[in-house]
Amino acid sequence: MRAAIYARVSTDNQRRESIDDQLRECRILCERLGFVVRSEYSDRALSGNEVRRPQYQRLLRAVRENAYQVIVSHELSRLC
Repeated sequence: MRAAIYARVSTDNQRRESIDDQLRECRILCERLGFVVRSEYSDRALSGNEVRRPQYQRLLRAVRENAYQVIVSHELSRLC
């Protein structure tokens, strides 16, 4: 399955590695499930309440174009 990974941290106060950690864990999960990661998206220091997150919007546009079959995120709250 074609997969995209999305990671987000809501504030600059969170560990800078946090996005990297989320992406790494998602990559491991995709590998275990046999998903082919086509792209990774991340937004730093943006609240989940902010729907105009640049990379999130990019991801949604790609999904509308059927670029991916699955979206993988560390937690559901990263997408919302």
